[in-house]
Amino acid sequence: MKTLIFFLLAISFGFAGIAQQKPDLSKLKSAGEKIAAWHEYCNELLGGSDYNAVADAAKTGITITPDDSLRAKAMFSLFAGLAYENLKNYPVAENYLNFVAETAKKINHHNYLVLALTRLDNIYSYTNNTTLRKQVINQLKIIGDTTSNQKTKYELYNVLGGYYRDINNYDSSIAFRLQSIDLFKKLLKEKISEDTINLGYAYTNLGNMFNEIGQYNKALEYLNEGANIIGDKALTGNEETLYLYLMTSYKGLQNEDSLLKYYHLTNKGMANRDTLFNVLTQANHILGDFYSGKENSDKASHYASLAYRYSKKSPDADGRIQANTLYANLLYKSGKYNEALTVLRDIQKEDLEWDKQLSANIHKTLADCFANLHQWDSAYFYHNLYSEASSAILQATANKNIADAEAIYQNKEKRLLIEAKNLELENAARQRFWLILGLSLVALSALLLFVIYRNKKRTATILDEKNKQLSHLNHELNEANRTKAKLFSIIGHDLRSPINQVYQFLKLQQLNPNALNEQQKAQLNGKIQSAAGSLLDAMEDLLLWSKTQMDAFKTQIQPVNIVPIIITCQNLLQLNSDAKNLHYQTEIPNELIVHTDANYLQTIIRNLLQNAIKTSPENAAIHIRAKRENEKAAIAIRNEGGSFTQQQYEQLIHQEHNTISLSGLGLHLVHELTEKIGGEIRFSNPTENITIATISIPVS
Repeated sequence: MKTLIFFLLAISFGFAGIAQQKPDLSKLKSAGEKIAAWHEYCNELLGGSDYNAVADAAKTGITITPDDSLRAKAMFSLFAGLAYENLKNYPVAENYLNFVAETAKKINHHNYLVLALTRLDNIYSYTNNTTLRKQVINQLKIIGDTTSNQKTKYELYNVLGGYYRDINNYDSSIAFRLQSIDLFKKLLKEKISEDTINLGYAYTNLGNMFNEIGQYNKALEYLNEGANIIGDKALTGNEETLYLYLMTSYKGLQNEDSLLKYYHLTNKGMANRDTLFNVLTQANHILGDFYSGKENSDKASHYASLAYRYSKKSPDADGRIQANTLYANLLYKSGKYNEALTVLRDIQKEDLEWDKQLSANIHKTLADCFANLHQWDSAYFYHNLYSEASSAILQATANKNIADAEAIYQNKEKRLLIEAKNLELENAARQRFWLILGLSLVALSALLLFVIYRNKKRTATILDEKNKQLSHLNHELNEANRTKAKLFSIIGHDLRSPINQVYQFLKLQQLNPNALNEQQKAQLNGKIQSAAGSLLDAMEDLLLWSKTQMDAFKTQIQPVNIVPIIITCQNLLQLNSDAKNLHYQTEIPNELIVHTDANYLQTIIRNLLQNAIKTSPENAAIHIRAKRENEKAAIAIRNEGGSFTQQQYEQLIHQEHNTISLSGLGLHLVHELTEKIGGEIRFSNPTENITIATISIPVS
């Protein structure tokens, strides 16, 4: 048990392996430094065998710890509890360990709680306090079931397996052992633990449990699993039980050859080991007991005597008691009563409180030995002890049987209750299944309805969009048809006359070249030239107007200097103005820049200038002025001749398209182009014979 306790504390507290002198606390200033130094000192003491020193040091540690440092007080109380447990002063150990458990709960220190409860379990097991032990086990079960720490769960399942083995509930014990093995495999897989050999130990311990219940073949399965992992480390380090467990299995199966094989391996492997006499005592006891069952008294006595001889040097009390009991029985059977008495008296020196039946059997053998030696007083004395012990055992057995019967009855009631609860749970689960299925169907129906609605809405949106596109296309088609009709109307009405004049003159020239004199021909040529010029202008206006009716014909707004536009228009109409001997008076700042479409602006000015030339009398002047007015530029074209009013202009642009004549097409084109560039055109008449056309265009 010392090794186990020391191992647990080494994990929990961080053990340092080099011995150290008792620290001088007077040289340390803070309480934390004193606690740390004293903790290390206690840890080192626990590694030895002077548990009185450990207990004294632990109590000193409790004294030097401030009252508000619960963790340190729990730590030193744990040292004290472990020390008094080893000193078999169980009441004191119990008090310290209970304090540790309660404090660990307060400060939520998981490791201290588990350590304290596992040591209390060991104490209650040794003192046979089943009630308190069961309470401790219940707490450990709760921790094992709720903890997420797989390593802690593994260690607790090992403790629980040991508890159920002690109360002969091998089914539960084996179940916990198997769970602990599975957990340890996970720890190895997740690299939380790398000590693979401990998995081998777990298999061997499980195999020995099957030995205890007589299932030797099953025991061999797990022992061989353990042997495959332990390999050549058998009988080295802390491993010294594998071969003994295998010997027990082969003894149960009456396999003498295999039993002797592992007996010889044990003798060979235990050379120079500190546990030599302990293991050899058990090995010889197993072999002696095997031959005793075979009624081979010579071999039985040989191996029993070896076990007895080794047991005198063995520190293991259980091994000594088993070896001495076997040897004493064999001596008694062979009639060596005095020698048997000597061995039995050695057994009486051991603590037999843990096994009442063994104590009773020893008293009976003592009584029989004294009876055969005719020492009747001693025989009667030990026989009375045997009778009292047997009666107590019978009473305990009866009580146990009654308790078992009550437990069976209670378990039956609990089983029936559990079955009823399970039935209720099944019904509830079935109802929950149908409810979930119904809700799922409703949810699925809702989802399908939503999908159908969404698809319908999407389809309706698409149809609506398509209808809008179709309506737009129909509108464009109607506009195109109207434009076409208007174009054909203009061509049919206004272009026919000048073309007809040209045609008639050419026809006259062809049929009767001498019908006209040279003066008439010159006049007619002038008219034809004028008609052709008008026709050319009309064709150009028609072409540009047709383009304005198309959506793809977009304006290109950019900074434009007005002066070059005016000059270009004057040059284009130079022949027309020269024919009437007209001249221009221009007042335009060179730096005046507008944001517009240069082509549109040129067409607008050209048309207005062309109209001014047509209406101006010969030898007249056409005035062109431009200036900036706020955020716009105003371009004014002034001419003499017949006046053209704003009212006439508005009436003209509001005429139906199919009634527009060639004479009105230019102004209609000017109106549409002006709107496209964001401008405005107005006509004014200062006097009856003067017309001023003013175009307003954005500067920016």
